[in-house]
Amino acid sequence: MNSWFKPVAVILAIAWLFIVTFNYYIVHKPFTVENALAILNTLANIFIVVLMYALAAAIGRRFTRAVEFASPLEALVFHIGIGLGAMALITFALGLAGLLHRILFWAIGIIGALLLRDDWLAEWRALRSLRLPIDSRFDRGLVAFIIAALAIAFLAALGPTLAWDAQKYHLVEAKVFIAQGRINPPPDIPSFNNPALMEMLYLDAMLLKDDGATASLHLGYVLLTIGALVALGQRLSSARLGWLASAILLAVPSYLLVASWPYNDAALAFYAMSALYAVIVAQEKNETAWLIIAGVCAGMALGMKYTALDIPVALMAILWLGRVPLKRWWALLIPCTLIAAPWFLRNWFFMGNPVYPFFFGGRYWDAFRDANYGLFGKGLAAQPWRILLVPWEATILGEEGKAIYEATIGPLLLVLVPLLVFVWRDRNAFPSTRTVVRDVCVFAALLYLFWVAGMILSRTLMQSRLFFPAFPALALLAALAFDRLGSLDVPKFSLSGFARLWLGLVLGLTLLAYLIGLITLNPFPYLAGIESREKFLETRLAPAGYWRTLESLGQFPGARLLFLWEPRAYYAPASVHVHPDEILDEFARRRHLYRDAAGIAQSLRANGYDYLLLNRWGLQFELGNPLSGLSVNDVRLLAELLKHYARQVSGTFPFDYVVEADGTVRIIGSDTEPYVIYALTVNP
Repeated sequence: MNSWFKPVAVILAIAWLFIVTFNYYIVHKPFTVENALAILNTLANIFIVVLMYALAAAIGRRFTRAVEFASPLEALVFHIGIGLGAMALITFALGLAGLLHRILFWAIGIIGALLLRDDWLAEWRALRSLRLPIDSRFDRGLVAFIIAALAIAFLAALGPTLAWDAQKYHLVEAKVFIAQGRINPPPDIPSFNNPALMEMLYLDAMLLKDDGATASLHLGYVLLTIGALVALGQRLSSARLGWLASAILLAVPSYLLVASWPYNDAALAFYAMSALYAVIVAQEKNETAWLIIAGVCAGMALGMKYTALDIPVALMAILWLGRVPLKRWWALLIPCTLIAAPWFLRNWFFMGNPVYPFFFGGRYWDAFRDANYGLFGKGLAAQPWRILLVPWEATILGEEGKAIYEATIGPLLLVLVPLLVFVWRDRNAFPSTRTVVRDVCVFAALLYLFWVAGMILSRTLMQSRLFFPAFPALALLAALAFDRLGSLDVPKFSLSGFARLWLGLVLGLTLLAYLIGLITLNPFPYLAGIESREKFLETRLAPAGYWRTLESLGQFPGARLLFLWEPRAYYAPASVHVHPDEILDEFARRRHLYRDAAGIAQSLRANGYDYLLLNRWGLQFELGNPLSGLSVNDVRLLAELLKHYARQVSGTFPFDYVVEADGTVRIIGSDTEPYVIYALTVNP
């Protein structure tokens, strides 16, 4: 064969391969431009999350150089957690200085990455060096459940947010500040005055790109919590304990669901767990540095919610039980106070009350709101016998989206945590960890008592989500109880073996429910570019017609709209000025202040409003809530206002209602046409 034949044949074969393939896919396109753009958009969102977590790891490494960690996993968890909190505080400072600009934030990110290059490269090496023991088939099953649950939550988090509070304030706050270019005194939206550490991270992500990365950013805190549980499990006995606790935690449906939304509950649960972890290590090693870390984490927890005050209280109780000298408590309390202080000082400066709107009133606040907001005095105190049933009710009756407890928490915690009493009697069950188990129990118990005390005082605090900060600790206790069930085995029956079968069944059913939820949500057409963002939101936002109504607001550029019984405003067009009914009191408060339709109309015009957006479904919902205070007289007054002082500009039929024989009020069209817009008129 000629020496030139093979090279020529190779060249011709390759050329023919490319010619046929290229021309085939010109005709039979595997994807459209829309598909490619959607995939690139998703990858860009993931990149933003990875970038922020990498920068956080590097920043956290700088702040904790003096701390000796037991493992690369432990170091990564605390580096990233502390670094994210530091990034949020830096963003807050930049916002107060009026420096919320996209170019500036990208410049800061790039410069920060260059300056911290050695640190994040060291974190990358630490990440690559991780070797997490998975020693048995049981452990592999736990890890498989964890990976599958996280994968489902991650896919759900990639779509546009449908979550209520995200549209109500978590993302709205960032959107408003970005539009202003700075952090100004907030409008009359009480939730804007909540501690906002997580909202600052959302602001970062939205400045770097848009809101597409926010839910995944929050979900990342679940990974950090799993890392903390596994690392602590290794300290106490074995990685299995951490895997078991992580699986139990992820089997709490509402915890994982909320973690896939742009909320702050998963972040708060992580900082609570990391603060507890640091206090445990501080006592074990007798090192002040770990008390400082505990204080920093507790301060970051206080930067999430007012209700996180119970976390430093619980940590101090642990120090007292551990007989840590009082003079060393300042290593925890000073950093906790300094880290939490910016949010309370902001409120003091802007609103005249560090814990606005509670206790001391402040801007926009009055006696009417003070009496009605929070429903204080209307909690479980009226039914004291129910206090003992809280764990049962929260587990059995609690359901996501329902009024009672507003969360589905699964059966594992209620089943396993009480079993700790039985295995605790066997002193060989916890040969070297009894003190740690005691501390975790004290931490969870105090957070539980604070939660129950809140429910006794106020009906609005009857939410299992407010107890989520204790769930990682409870999951650890449940794992400890499960792992020691072998001490209760008898010759003819293995309780531990039976419990493994039961646990496998519960985890399997839980995973099936997660999968069905993902299929119901169906983000895949959006992620693949088959379905637009607008269509995704239109078909999934409830009540029906909400998205179309918001889109229609674009026909009123520059107008000021007041929402009635609709607290969400995130997706409203930027061309209009909207004021959401954030605590559902706009009409009731004006009725209280002005008494009649003419006075209400005059007040609306005096406040500069041009239009009203009425949510008939929301009004019907509140009429069914005995604690709302609404009655048929309020409906009559609203009908008079709309008839004589407003002109309907959307909707197919006017506002109307029916009083049933039992005295209940039915709003016509609350289900079929929830939303209608009215233009305010000057005179009747």
